[in-house]
Amino acid sequence: MFKSSGDAPDGRAIVEVETCSYRSHVLTLAGTACAYEGNVILQMTNDQGHPQILFTQASASGPERGNWRIQTRVEQVPLDIRVGDEDPSAGRLFPASVVHLRVHADGTISEMAPHDKRR
Repeated sequence: MFKSSGDAPDGRAIVEVETCSYRSHVLTLAGTACAYEGNVILQMTNDQGHPQILFTQASASGPERGNWRIQTRVEQVPLDIRVGDEDPSAGRLFPASVVHLRVHADGTISEMAPHDKRR
């Protein structure tokens, strides 16, 4: 399981990624979140710098914890991924909620340090 650095009111990480896989050009991520209005955001950037932003809704909104899942077709890897809760006042991801992942060329997925930029 991959977890964000910030804690939610229930004492767990704000965002948890429990399932992550990349097979046959399909990326699947799922987990739980204590997210503002239940919005979980996925920001993906491939090594050529092409961004893609996807949204999914958790089954409950903060301060409650909800389940979320997203599945999308991805043609190019390696790929950097940031999963997190929105910070509506700043128009970006709330930093303490972010989980940084990397899909490698061989399809494996690992966690990245927040400062790790591989582009």
